[in-house]
Amino acid sequence: MSENNLTIRFYKPGDELQINRLFASAFHINRSREEWVWKFQNNPMGSSIIVIGEIEDKIVAHIAAVPVGIKMGDKFYLCYQSLDSMADPLFNSRLIFMRVFRRLQEEIKNMGQVHFGFPNKKAHGLLTKKRIGENDLGKVDIFCIKPREVSFYMPALGLEEFNLQEINEFDDRFTCLWRDLSSLFKIKLIRDKEYLNWRYIYKPDNDYKVFASGDGGITGYIVLKVYESNGQKIGSIMDLFAPDDSLLCGNMLKNALVYFKSLRLISLFVTTEIGS
Repeated sequence: MSENNLTIRFYKPGDELQINRLFASAFHINRSREEWVWKFQNNPMGSSIIVIGEIEDKIVAHIAAVPVGIKMGDKFYLCYQSLDSMADPLFNSRLIFMRVFRRLQEEIKNMGQVHFGFPNKKAHGLLTKKRIGENDLGKVDIFCIKPREVSFYMPALGLEEFNLQEINEFDDRFTCLWRDLSSLFKIKLIRDKEYLNWRYIYKPDNDYKVFASGDGGITGYIVLKVYESNGQKIGSIMDLFAPDDSLLCGNMLKNALVYFKSLRLISLFVTTEIGS
């Protein structure tokens, strides 16, 4: 197969089987078709844009952009986040990837929409080249702590002292929380119940734990995830949405640490993307 025979096109039904095989090869993660459908077709904000690089009916490159709702100031915008950038290493993946990405870039530009992403180091080096021309908006810091270094004693999650409850579905109270707090932020991802349920509850093989504070109304929530990496269990705080209340946020974070510590995890990761 020659790279000169590369065809660049948009997704068509059935491509997801080859896409998942390429995904497993690139990221060493086996993803089910159900999870692919959830991620790219069931998004409450609309359909994803998926660009394929194909040589003789074999998918050798892929990039997608999923729609996200973002509040900027007092206005709401539909933006696109690029993800799952990958190319077959048997080919000149750099050149192929750049051609596929430029097609995605052109499509979103023609739609007049904002486009952003969180590329890894390899992709970042390609995307910021002059031939593509993406710009850095900022860095996302990642903080890590070893659970054995957590020396304080706090009650376990769910105890009445902290008024935390495990959530199995987001309801109208969370939409109200979003509406009440959204004015505090200049730029914020929309967090109504439709988005939150899709993102954290409806995912196949759901691996998230959601805890919320409040009785009748909801005053804040935190989303936790436990996963394995290189045979080690890792805990991650995926989302924390609450008012600027150090006591409330502190209680949720401390309970998250205790929860992770009880599972005897190796590491805990927190990013500044929390709540963004």
